[in-house]
Amino acid sequence: MDDLHDVIVRSGGWLLRSQDKDSGGWGEQPGKPVNPLNTAEALIALLDGKVVDAGDSHVQKGVKFLIARQCKEGSDSGCWPRIEPGESGLCEVPDIVRTSFAMEALIKAGINVDAAPVKSAVDWLFSIRNADNGWGYRRNVPSVVTATGFALLALLKIHEADHPNPKREELINPSLKFLRSFQTPRGSFGQEGPAEALQTLGATLVLQAARRLER
Repeated sequence: MDDLHDVIVRSGGWLLRSQDKDSGGWGEQPGKPVNPLNTAEALIALLDGKVVDAGDSHVQKGVKFLIARQCKEGSDSGCWPRIEPGESGLCEVPDIVRTSFAMEALIKAGINVDAAPVKSAVDWLFSIRNADNGWGYRRNVPSVVTATGFALLALLKIHEADHPNPKREELINPSLKFLRSFQTPRGSFGQEGPAEALQTLGATLVLQAARRLER
């Protein structure tokens, strides 16, 4: 196990050196544009690996970067967007995956569940939840396994940090029930095809996280 510790420390050191010194964010590789997704992933890796603690300056700079990139206005206030080319140039598209990872990173970095960045992200997730209690990848599109899984993983991280919270549990449980409805007689989740294994993996991780909170 000592070898594993050394590997984690070395990889964590590389992540720390790869952080953009000006913005505090991370990109896909050193020198590439920084973005919320890679920044959240780096923070989660550093904190889960206990390479640094939440008070470390690298973490705090990463947190500031994430909060600065969060949408603050309009119907999608609270989400973290992705950048896509549009008819008139680059545009920001609300993104459930980036929002999920950013929420987890903030919680692991010690941001309180009642703090504005976390609370507004939770509110955004519930605002785009469909009537069937699932999520699509954006507002007003049909619910799918993977998007529902990402939303639930983020909400369960929030719930874990503020557990027990019966009111929040009442809001989450219908979506867990909806996710289970995707399970097929074969045991997999979602439609048969190339994404079946990925969907099943994601759904299983969500249900395992929910079970841990029941103990």
